[in-house]
Amino acid sequence: MSDADDNDRKPPNYDLLRRLREARRAFRYALTQDGDARERMFSPANLLQTLRQHVDQTVIGTPRERCGRLFVLTVVLYSSLEWHFAGHSVNIEADVQVERIRQNYRYGGPEVDDRLTPKDWQTRMRGQILRLEQELAVEELYAARLIKLTALAQAAVEAAFRHIESV
Repeated sequence: MSDADDNDRKPPNYDLLRRLREARRAFRYALTQDGDARERMFSPANLLQTLRQHVDQTVIGTPRERCGRLFVLTVVLYSSLEWHFAGHSVNIEADVQVERIRQNYRYGGPEVDDRLTPKDWQTRMRGQILRLEQELAVEELYAARLIKLTALAQAAVEAAFRHIESV
């Protein structure tokens, strides 16, 4: 890769990542207050239904409203990973960031992401949710797909955030 390619890359939005961390922390705290709610929320059937509903809502409203919905979806996905890997000493954020890097390399990164429409993002996320549902029976596949979906949702919220900042 040339220096010109390195200079054209958009740096990560650290403010957005910080906000995601803070929202995840607040969500985790709320869920620790009610263990039954946490179990219900992250049971596979309920999680899949919640994810479908959130993804369906990502194409509705103004760019700012869509960005907010993507943000909530991303927080829910990160939280589901934290619940799924609880007690396993797994660095969820690092795994998602590695997957983001892999997806950027494979699909083109922010330059390509910024050209996708809300409907394009919705279609991609629906496909990942379908694959997640198909891989429920195999723990390792389910976990890997959940990481892929979280990375995809993060890419979508980052692109939406950049769109809002550019207008």
